[in-house]
Amino acid sequence: MRTLLPAVLLLVSVSGAVMADQSITRSVTPFSITRPGVAGGAMYTMRMADFPGRGWKTPRLNSIQLRTTYFPNSIGETVEVCFMSVSQRGLNNCIDASPNALIKIERFNTQRFDVGVSLYVRHHAQDGKQNSRPAGQDTMTFNYSYY
Repeated sequence: MRTLLPAVLLLVSVSGAVMADQSITRSVTPFSITRPGVAGGAMYTMRMADFPGRGWKTPRLNSIQLRTTYFPNSIGETVEVCFMSVSQRGLNNCIDASPNALIKIERFNTQRFDVGVSLYVRHHAQDGKQNSRPAGQDTMTFNYSYY
């Protein structure tokens, strides 16, 4: 029994390390806003390569950290963040955000998070120059763990 206990403790500590939190960070340059009223957007879709060594484990989303860019030549800019699963059609799971901001999103944590899931960031402008270009990129960090 004395030799078995250290082996069991070792297995428990190793399995705990495997279940550690992980993250995927991607930066995407939004499309230009061609004219006021037409959205410029950036989208990232999860690929198999985003989940290396996962085996049979299922990823669970803990939060998304999003740094939005802005369009300097646009007036009245708003941002919409949409989470799309593989089976979802259209953009109906969205929240409002601000341009040039860092936000933490937990609303999508109950959604399926796996290969094929997308995050779409849309920038809208009420007015401003045509073909307005973004000042930078939208950067999204998906914080997740396996269960």
